[in-house]
Amino acid sequence: MPIALLKFPSDLLREVFKLCEPYELYALSKCSKRTQRSIKLRGTKNWKIVYFSGGQVIISVDGSWHYFNRTFYPDEYFKMKYSQIEFPSGGSADLFFLFHRHFWDSHRSNAGEHQFTKYPNQISIHRSSWFNIGHLLECTCVRIELSGSMRSNQDLNVFLQKWKKTGAFPNLQFLKIKGNKIDNKSPILEMIPQIKIVGNATIRRSFVKDELLRLGGDDIDNAVQVTKDDGTVGWLTVELRETPTLKFLT
Repeated sequence: MPIALLKFPSDLLREVFKLCEPYELYALSKCSKRTQRSIKLRGTKNWKIVYFSGGQVIISVDGSWHYFNRTFYPDEYFKMKYSQIEFPSGGSADLFFLFHRHFWDSHRSNAGEHQFTKYPNQISIHRSSWFNIGHLLECTCVRIELSGSMRSNQDLNVFLQKWKKTGAFPNLQFLKIKGNKIDNKSPILEMIPQIKIVGNATIRRSFVKDELLRLGGDDIDNAVQVTKDDGTVGWLTVELRETPTLKFLT
């Protein structure tokens, strides 16, 4: 007998969703937009999400690992095998969005942009054209890595000028932005790209990524030293190669 799930009281629905596995939540989310909105009643848990460019998503929930793989065959949608689920080709963005609802506001701003209600410790976004200067100025991450960025020299100058102020971006250790809007037409911190000093020693920082990736690290070569108002030192390079890249290490 069919159950009118969404007619349950909110408290009961929250408890039902807490009992669901990520596979079940994803399948439910595809039933309707109303169901997808309701799933956020589940609340937050200790989620860790790793997205690979080939379409695989690995989700850790309180120490349990769940694997989602892309399929091109409609009859395999949501097919379970060996503790994995097949999701539609192109559906990984939906999956990523669904399990990041505890980082996002459920509504859009007037400009049509998603707004973060909370930032994770690290972000790495490969198609980051939507990640605007407002997101960057509010970001509290330790590591920020953006590819396909639309941030210009002017944006990056605004960000770094704010970093120089005492108390700004206290968590930031590494920033890497790749995008074709970085050029040699205007200055960043009063320097015209490229920005580097050939022969300067490599600066390296180590950090713990997560249970999957273990210990990681970031490095920067030929960097120019920049100094915060409180004396904190940062290191900056801007390379105008095939894909212009800014790297900043503190």
